[in-house]
Amino acid sequence: MATAAEILTGSVHADVVGIDEAQFFDEQLVDVCRRLADDGKRVIVAGLDMDSRRTLRADAGFRCRGRRRDQSACRVCVAGGWRSSAIGSWREKNK
Repeated sequence: MATAAEILTGSVHADVVGIDEAQFFDEQLVDVCRRLADDGKRVIVAGLDMDSRRTLRADAGFRCRGRRRDQSACRVCVAGGWRSSAIGSWREKNK
């Protein structure tokens, strides 16, 4: 789906709606998720709140407020992951 609004039409008969790569959707995603939840649907959203330059997305915290927010794990050291990483540049720095 190219826009968040398309999620509404594509999930009419669904009880659970899963949205992956939330960072690539437009700003309407927050309103769409609220509307789905208000309609009694369970909404599961996965996405990044920071990029590899540690830039926080302005709406990232707002999307998770009042909801469970899980954190990923680093593939290298297994510590809690709190941002994405540009693998190519990481390998160059850590030879």
